[in-house]
Amino acid sequence: MQAISRHSAFKKGLTLFLATLFLVSQNSLVALADSQTELRQLYKLFSVKSVSAHYLLVIDTSLSMSNKLPTVKPAVDQLIKSVGKNDRLTLIVFDNSAKTLFRQAKKDNSKATQLVPSQANSTGKKTDMAIAFKQVISEMKKSSASLQVILFVTDGKDDPPPNSRFYPRTDKVWFSLNNQAKALKGKTVIAQGIGLEKATDAGLIKKVFSEAQTVSLSASQLKDYLSELRTQIQQQRLKAKIKQELQQGVKVSLISGQKVIFSSKKRKVTVKYKVHSQYQKLPVTISIKKANIKLAKNSSSAVKPISTKLIGARKFQLLPGQSRVVTLKLTLLPTSKPGLAIGKHQKQLDSHSELLIEKQLGYAQALQRLSLSSRKVSQDSFKFPVTYQYGISWVTVLLIGASTLFGLAVIGRYLIFPISQRLYYLISPAPLYGRLAFFQAPNGEKLPRPVSLAGRKGSLVIGKQGDVELHGGSVKDRHAEIYAVWQSGKPTLYVRNLEGKVNVANSPIEVSKPIIREVELKSGARLEIGGYKLRWI
Repeated sequence: MQAISRHSAFKKGLTLFLATLFLVSQNSLVALADSQTELRQLYKLFSVKSVSAHYLLVIDTSLSMSNKLPTVKPAVDQLIKSVGKNDRLTLIVFDNSAKTLFRQAKKDNSKATQLVPSQANSTGKKTDMAIAFKQVISEMKKSSASLQVILFVTDGKDDPPPNSRFYPRTDKVWFSLNNQAKALKGKTVIAQGIGLEKATDAGLIKKVFSEAQTVSLSASQLKDYLSELRTQIQQQRLKAKIKQELQQGVKVSLISGQKVIFSSKKRKVTVKYKVHSQYQKLPVTISIKKANIKLAKNSSSAVKPISTKLIGARKFQLLPGQSRVVTLKLTLLPTSKPGLAIGKHQKQLDSHSELLIEKQLGYAQALQRLSLSSRKVSQDSFKFPVTYQYGISWVTVLLIGASTLFGLAVIGRYLIFPISQRLYYLISPAPLYGRLAFFQAPNGEKLPRPVSLAGRKGSLVIGKQGDVELHGGSVKDRHAEIYAVWQSGKPTLYVRNLEGKVNVANSPIEVSKPIIREVELKSGARLEIGGYKLRWI
């Protein structure tokens, strides 16, 4: 049973592994097909055929090549026929020395096939590779093509004759040739060393052209190899063109003429940027990862940004040469008050804005296949002034002043004056005068006797528990108070409510709340206290 269980688990694991492998292979095939489609589109988009290239065919014609040149010639002829009319072709042969057999630019290159040697040089007993590389560098200097393709074909060892300018062979020779090759600025070099035997010195090409590649082939394999090489050269042509395109990039700038002004009331301001694609062929997708504004150190004590918000899409596509405006909303907060200032004042604050942008080029899979990066992240910083407005306008100052005076008048009339009057009465009470005569009582109550005020000093409280006791009706314990205040050398009588409601018949003022509020009593004034009606005479 255990064996059967292990076998079943193994089958399940194998099935899962094969299914995963199938999905991975399917995805890889889809990605490969997509990249090939994108490559074809890029060839058309960049007009790759119009990019000029310089082909330098360097062929060993020493005696050891006697049985190989008849096979080499057809392969080289086929390569020459595939060279475009806008390309430059140079044919170099070497053995004891090196010489240029053919040099043609932007014309018919078919004549070169007649000059490709099919037989070895009968006197070529030596193989001077250094002199061949020197000849290659000299021809490259004469060419203005941005793409240089070097095909170096040999079957032997480096064996210079004693009369060679590079004899004896030392490291100094290769160092000097390498420096001369590096001095060729602005050129993309594809160098291939092709050895027609297993043990050759074709690899010496790397000492001159550092990025060169070498391969060992038989003479019969050369034709197929050169056919594959044409595809690689075409990709290198495209890559060189795209590299020029990638130097353009995306330009981000702050829109000129903007005034960023804020105050304690206006804290939200907007800043606008222009994002412009300088690419001529490739579309680019812009992703804004971060956007903020920073103030200089000398401004940080006055104001600070507390939040930034991007208005609109954070991700958008730009076609070649297209622009888009990006708007950033900023909320600012003053951290310290500049002090009381009348009138409008402004303060300039040094600040700069930062945008962190990711740029993703189109045709990403094709660019990856060409070993080119399609994604780039950059941070752009811009200086711009922020104006902080502060101060109180004159209209506001006048309104505040008028409101203050009005408030003081109200407080003086209804609070300070009554309190001071009461304090004056408590400190120096004036004698009362006159008398109170009752002429009506509530609910049939007995009329109280008249109350004489003459000679009474201080105040008279009327109520259930006052100096004058009244019962019945709606009389409170300490309903009202009568007191005198000296004014202009004579006393004046006042009545005010302590707990209950007091009506003065000949006065339009009705005292109904227990606050410090007085009504002057005039001769013959009628009062109503808790339902009792009386007259002051």
